[in-house]
Amino acid sequence: MRPRYVESIISARKLRDSHAVELVLLWLAYLSTYRVMTGVTQSGSTWFRPGSELTTAGYFYALISLPIWMFWLLPSGARFRKALCEG
Repeated sequence: MRPRYVESIISARKLRDSHAVELVLLWLAYLSTYRVMTGVTQSGSTWFRPGSELTTAGYFYALISLPIWMFWLLPSGARFRKALCEG
């Protein structure tokens, strides 16, 4: 293998495993959650927002469950797009 190719592979793996990238993804997950929770306009009540206020389950969903799901989904989406582009 060519040394330049190996160096670029090592560099890409370091970036992939970096804590900074994980923090950015976590920030994006919370930003996406905020946009979803504030952008939801519905008439009527739901299990997480029976009126204008969130329930305890709604807060758990908004602050814990949805961000964890988004944090897991964001890198998965990148891998899926890469697989589609490579054929």
